[in-house]
Order: sequence, then C-alpha cells, then structure tokens
Amino acid sequence: MISGHFVQSQQGKVFVSRFGEQHSHTGVLILPPLFEEMNLSRAVLAKVAQHIAASGTAVYMMDYAGTGDSEGEIDEVDSELWLQNTLDVGHWLSQQGVDQIILLGVRFGALLQLHFQQSLHNAFNIKAQIVWKPLTSGKNLSNQLLRLKHTNHVLAGGEKVDWRGRIQQGETIEVAGYPINERLLSSIEALALSPELAPLSALDWLELGTKMLSPALGKFQQGWPQVRFSPIAGQTFWQSPDIYAEPALYQIHKEIISRYE
Repeated sequence: MISGHFVQSQQGKVFVSRFGEQHSHTGVLILPPLFEEMNLSRAVLAKVAQHIAASGTAVYMMDYAGTGDSEGEIDEVDSELWLQNTLDVGHWLSQQGVDQIILLGVRFGALLQLHFQQSLHNAFNIKAQIVWKPLTSGKNLSNQLLRLKHTNHVLAGGEKVDWRGRIQQGETIEVAGYPINERLLSSIEALALSPELAPLSALDWLELGTKMLSPALGKFQQGWPQVRFSPIAGQTFWQSPDIYAEPALYQIHKEIISRYE
C-alpha cells in the first residue's frame, strides 16, 4: 500500500510518500537525491521501499521543499530549509506512532543526513543510518552541475563563462532546467563529510555500482572503523534513464533493518 501525505513545514507543505502500514514503532525515512538524480532514482527507491515495507517496516520518502510534489520553488530554498523539512517530517512521524527512525540517505540525501546528523539525533531517536553512494562534499555536486552547464553552453556555440562567479554575483542561472541562485549554491557547497566526525548511530555505507571499495573511501574507513562499508555491484541508476529496479538492494536492506527491529 502506498499513500501520500502533505506535512506542514517552514515555507509550505512537503510531500511524503508512505509505503506499507505502520505496524511497529520503527519507520524508515528516505532522504532522496537532488535534481535530475532524484528523477532517475525514484523508481528504484520506490521498489526498495516496497520490499522493506513487505517485511513489516513502513517506509517514508520525502520531497524537499521546491522539489517533487512539495510546495515552493527551487530558487526559494536552501539546505538549511531542507534540514527543517526533515525535522518537521520526523515530528510528523512521531505523531504516526514512529518511536525510532532508521535514516536512509541517497547521494545528496546522504550528505544532508550526515552533515546535519547532530541536529537530527538531538531531535529524534535515530536507531540506525543507511547511506547509498554518498556525496562527500556539496562542492562536488555544484562542480558537476556547473560542468554540465559549461558543456551544454559550449556545444551550443557559446564561449567560456565563469558560471559560479555569475551566480555568486547575484544572477540566477538555469542548469539542466533548474534555476540556481547564490543562496542555494552556497548552502549546498557548505555541506561536507569529515572522517573526523564519526556517525552518531550505527551506519551502513553502501557503495553502489561497484564490486570493490574505492581507495578514496580509505580516510572514512580509517576514521570510522565501526561503520560497515559494502560494495554493491549493480547499475548506477541515478545516472541512467529506464532503470526501474535494483534487486541487489532488496535482501541487504532486509538484513540491515532486521538488526534493529
């Protein structure tokens, strides 16, 4: 069973999809990716949520303000507002009978979750965390977006432009259909993960789309020895259209969540 709910938050209502019925005191809250990665990931996330729910744990997936079916426009929001959205959805979950939350952050959602984990743990009983292929820095995301803007501009015959500089000077620049302004860009670039700041609850880091862990994760493996890092072979669905399921994720989530039921 899938149902939709609008939850009051700062600057309007955010949309939350619920998968399954709330039969236990534990709920999984998905913090999704951002921009086009969210669109490309939505079907896979829904399939995984349905499999988790079929095992008896309800799953909730939110749309950040200015994205998906939530209210607001993308040029009116920032990462601090998205944190507030998450807090407001968490308070709503407690009203639904969810006494403990398992956070599941995907790509940008994982970065948002771990960067703001102190605020989230202060507000709720976070039983555990799961992350999928986290972005480790908001600067990586902004660089990706601006490279895409540059490539499309050059292919259209344009000359080299300092897009970041123009945004920082107050312009709103359209990138892949999304208006990016200084408020949003700077708030994204302020997010980062540090191996010196250990997770505040049990964490499973799923490195998707690979059979081996990248050496780039070494600093996190060394700094976070209590974290389970797992390579998950499969498709990079957040980069490719027409991928609607990722069966490799079904069993591992059943095993992870069963530890905390």
